[in-house]
Amino acid sequence: MKKAILLPSLCILFILLPLTTLSQPSQQMPGINDPINIEKLYLHTDRQYYFLGDSLRFKGYYLNGRTQQLSPGFCKMYLELINDSGEILLSRMYAIEKGVTMGQIPLAETMKPGQYLLRAYTDSQKRIGEDAFFHLSFKVSKVQSTLDQPTLGVSQASIAAVDLAFLPEGGFLLEDRMNTVGIKTVGPSGKSVQVKGKILDDEGNTMASFLTAYKGMATILFRPEKGKKYHIALENYPDFNYQIGDIKKRGIKLEFIGESDTEFLFRVTTNAQAFQDKRYVFAIMHRGTLVYDQEFVLKNTDFPIKVAHEALPAGINRLILLDASLTPLSERLCFSPNPEVNHIQIESDRYAYSTRSPVEIKLSDEEDLGKMGWSSLSMSVVSEHAVDNKLGNLDILSWLLIDSELKGAIESPSDFFIDDDTLSSREKLNLLMLTQGWSRYLWNTLPEEDLQYDFLQADGITLSGHVRKAMSKKPVRNGLVSCIIYSNKGFLNESTTTDELGNFLFPDLYFTDTVALFLQGFNQRGKLYTEIFLDP
Repeated sequence: MKKAILLPSLCILFILLPLTTLSQPSQQMPGINDPINIEKLYLHTDRQYYFLGDSLRFKGYYLNGRTQQLSPGFCKMYLELINDSGEILLSRMYAIEKGVTMGQIPLAETMKPGQYLLRAYTDSQKRIGEDAFFHLSFKVSKVQSTLDQPTLGVSQASIAAVDLAFLPEGGFLLEDRMNTVGIKTVGPSGKSVQVKGKILDDEGNTMASFLTAYKGMATILFRPEKGKKYHIALENYPDFNYQIGDIKKRGIKLEFIGESDTEFLFRVTTNAQAFQDKRYVFAIMHRGTLVYDQEFVLKNTDFPIKVAHEALPAGINRLILLDASLTPLSERLCFSPNPEVNHIQIESDRYAYSTRSPVEIKLSDEEDLGKMGWSSLSMSVVSEHAVDNKLGNLDILSWLLIDSELKGAIESPSDFFIDDDTLSSREKLNLLMLTQGWSRYLWNTLPEEDLQYDFLQADGITLSGHVRKAMSKKPVRNGLVSCIIYSNKGFLNESTTTDELGNFLFPDLYFTDTVALFLQGFNQRGKLYTEIFLDP
């Protein structure tokens, strides 16, 4: 709804803030090359837990999705604070300049204690959709931190329902072949739940059993027989019944077999002779870019493919099986754990400090960065009780490599990069690729319409509205609108003219921090007998 301003001038306050050696790809792959780039936005907050009345401080990094480097230029970031009911409590804009922004938002005393969501995005990311946005869930307490609160037991109400995803590797099941299947189970809240289950045939025989022990995920081996039907039953969920479908009598697909210390092993497999003695293409995509393709002829039911670890770029790689006409037949995501991480060493001048005493620190890198010998860093100093490293919370490494490239929320994302007593980091990541990465790879789900555009276009603040006569309320045609921007660095004067309907537009206004805008509308004779209306 537009708001009328019954003054000739308008003053506004803004806050902006065997294939073992990979060669170069021989050609572009129609249908699998992604048309556009996905920008990545990450916010580093000063801590994980807050109290009512605190301020949440952050530094934002805006990166080219393909290169993972800070983007040049200027654009604006939208930041929203959302409660657990989905209500937007606060909405602000911040300027991103040379890939960096920073600011703070108040957590008012009038807010209710509980879980909140911080959502941030740019105009370019809005064109991709919600999956490209940055999301951060955090807790706000009233009196004390909830770090030491006991974990509540599972109530009967919480086990009333469970949602199960049955995710065959390669996209479908092959009849009379051993298939690897990913299982993912979540409860009514969307959080993972641990369940025991069985695959039963139509005679009640158990064909496979599973336990979703790690974040509601598990893998099973399952060989569907010709002519039989199957369903899944869960322990403690008597009303649950999942019918298994999409069993192909004839098909061909790509599978992950395992890995050694030096290479990944994949396999192309079929259950029908009709797919043999034909040419196929094995391709690898990384963040929308084709990094490798190789033709081969399938002589038997299986064709092994070896890929060296160092040949795959760090992060999520999309492996695709295509026919001779380059039509995708099957695909699989594979995570390559080869990120180039610079470990920053922090040295302080003392071990203990008195209240309000100065602290001197020295930052050093243990490696020679060469041409990359500069960094944009953010650091927060908080009580050790405000951080719990055991929770596996979001960090910039897990965000850039998995969160920003897979659809949906990932529980305790940084935990996937930690070995524990039951699962290694690579085993956890393989589970994630098989389940949440099943047809949910963001680079593989871009809109098909023409979204070609330059990365980080001119994207300042656009100010629009219309001017009308104070007495007759008619549009002021060909009138003059003056806009003066005041800041602590000086002022800038811009002007434009109205169209036949009295509309005016100031596109791509660039300013940072807090500024004041003063608008004046004049008629054709230069008089101030006008009213200014701003578009929302």
